[in-house]
Amino acid sequence: MLKFLIVDDDKEESLLIQTHLENCGYSFDVYNFPKEALVSIQKRENEPNILIVDLNMPEINGIQFVTKMRDAGLDIPVILTCTDPDKELVDKTTNMGLDRILHKPIQKDELLAEIKEIQEEYDL
Repeated sequence: MLKFLIVDDDKEESLLIQTHLENCGYSFDVYNFPKEALVSIQKRENEPNILIVDLNMPEINGIQFVTKMRDAGLDIPVILTCTDPDKELVDKTTNMGLDRILHKPIQKDELLAEIKEIQEEYDL
């Protein structure tokens, strides 16, 4: 079974994502503070298969989070969420190897379609 790490400072949005995943039987850990999630990653607690991370967070942004996560040795598929991605952001995330960008609010069908594609691509 897939396990997700959700990192989003917006509690309503993270709850929406949790609900979508829970309804499909997936397991997940949720952090509303990115630095707490990084501590968990560094301790290797409950390693996830897929990261869902918000771009705009107050402590560190989603791109910085992914960089720190990978520096800590966890290289997993990433779904970046944001309200209004521009072309520069899309280009930057593509160059970083981020797998998907989803627009907020997250729609269940779109999220599940992206997860399915990632599963097939990474044989998860």
